[in-house]
Amino acid sequence: MEPVELRATVASWYYYDLVIAHLNHIVGLHKDLRSGIANLALLSMRESEVVGLTSLQGYNPNLTMSDYEGQFARTAEFGRRALERTGNGASDPDQFYPFVTVMIPVVMMADWIGNRDDMIHGYLRHIAPAIRRATEATATTFAEPLLASSEAL
Repeated sequence: MEPVELRATVASWYYYDLVIAHLNHIVGLHKDLRSGIANLALLSMRESEVVGLTSLQGYNPNLTMSDYEGQFARTAEFGRRALERTGNGASDPDQFYPFVTVMIPVVMMADWIGNRDDMIHGYLRHIAPAIRRATEATATTFAEPLLASSEAL
């Protein structure tokens, strides 16, 4: 591996680690709250309420989709940065990094599938533009031989 590729990979995974940590706090917010933990996602959404509490027992933050959208936007920005860093020197002809960028939230939010699909879609809406940009060049390169072979038919 060339030094430029190694630097791009390390920089990219720095941001993927942030995506994983943020999503962990988002999807684990209510479980953490039941365990008496005010995690980072809760604090960033309801800091003014939480700071004044002496106990978290019985506290219900009444989170809205808008609260989650803010979290998803911030987390997707880290995913965008991860993809951008990969494009700065790492070779990715098989589009592994765009795939990972989609799979991290899908796996981490798997428990939500079926009852919180809107949450998964909310996150994917935020990260979709970065994934499209990251895959455009490879998709065009991949499609050209296919188009040429179909024209011969």
